[in-house]
Parts: sequence; C-alpha cells; structure tokens
Amino acid sequence: VQNAKREGEAELRLSEVYWNWSRGHGSASTLDLHELPPTLFAELAPLRREHAFEALSFHAAKLTTLPDELARTRRWLKGLCLSFNPLEELPAVILRCTNLEELRLAGTQLRDIPEEIAALKKLRKLDLGNGRKMISIPASVCALDTVEELRISNGSIRTIPAAIAGMKSLRVLEMRSTRVRKLPASLGELPNLKVINMQLCDGLTKAQV
Repeated sequence: VQNAKREGEAELRLSEVYWNWSRGHGSASTLDLHELPPTLFAELAPLRREHAFEALSFHAAKLTTLPDELARTRRWLKGLCLSFNPLEELPAVILRCTNLEELRLAGTQLRDIPEEIAALKKLRKLDLGNGRKMISIPASVCALDTVEELRISNGSIRTIPAAIAGMKSLRVLEMRSTRVRKLPASLGELPNLKVINMQLCDGLTKAQV
C-alpha cells in the first residue's frame, strides 16, 4: 500500500513483493499464491483509508478461482488483473463486481467467457491476449457494447466473428501476433473504431482486410 501511495498508483499489486521500489525502478518477486484467504478483502477497507486504490492485481500467481469475499470490493473496485493465472473458468464472483471498468485475463486457460459478463455494464477495457485455448472471440464479448479497448494479442485466436459489430463503443482492437486470417466486413459497422493493430499477423494479407 505504501509503495502504491508513493508511486501514485491506483492499483494495488497483491501477488508481488518489492525491494527498493521508487518511481519505476526496483525489483519485484511474484508470490506463489494458489488461493486467496477470504479474510484478505475485509482487510482492504482500512488500507484504503491510507491510500484510496481502486484496482487489484494478482498477476502471475497460481490462482484457479477466487473467493466469494471478493464481492466485498464491488463498491470501489474498478480494475482487476488476473493475467497469467491458470484459470479455466471465469470466477462467478467477478460478475458481482459491477463497477469494474478494466478486466485483464491475459495468459489464462480460458476457452470461453460466460454470457453473464453482460452484468459488467461499466466495463471499458478487456484483455484476453496471450491465451492458448481461446480460438475465437466469444459471442458474449461481442455483445459488450460498452467496451472501448479489446486486446487479443499473442494468443491462439483465429477467428473474429461478424458478431463483433455488437461492440458499438469499440475504439481500439489490439490483435498483434494472432492467427487471424481474415477480418469480417462487420468491423466497418463499428462507428467508433479508430485503431486496429495487426502487426505480425502472418496469415492476414491486405487483400483480406
């Protein structure tokens, strides 16, 4: 908490230990977290009186699920990072955190995203990159009309379905180093789309864009 306060960060990194950290310089070690103690989230409330962080990161831990007690953060939690955890299913408790604006799920074992993600009506950024089992952007994600930035880079996604036209607020599609071979014509229906990063998409030619 003191590190986040000192660095002016809104995100509290709970899967790392820091040494000599100052203005972006220092070192950190990832903890070998396989599960989170349910009491953790009750302890966060008094810590927020020291520094009003709004996001939590459990980057590169060993988590396969989350305790229901995470819902205690739903009034203030705006960002959640679960990247590079071996999650095979999206923990249901996340869907109760309805103030989330950013959700990072890069490098997980997810194959799909449940339709219930529609409950996250304030979601603006979603990261599904670096996955090895998700081969298409899920229909549930294509229905998220509040998401402005979607990242699918460096993973196994091969298909962008025509249903992506449902992402009416999408401004940035980050798809660097994917296996996508063709872009759907429906991308042209997105009124706010400004950026598509297609670098190193070897199977994608200009004729297919």
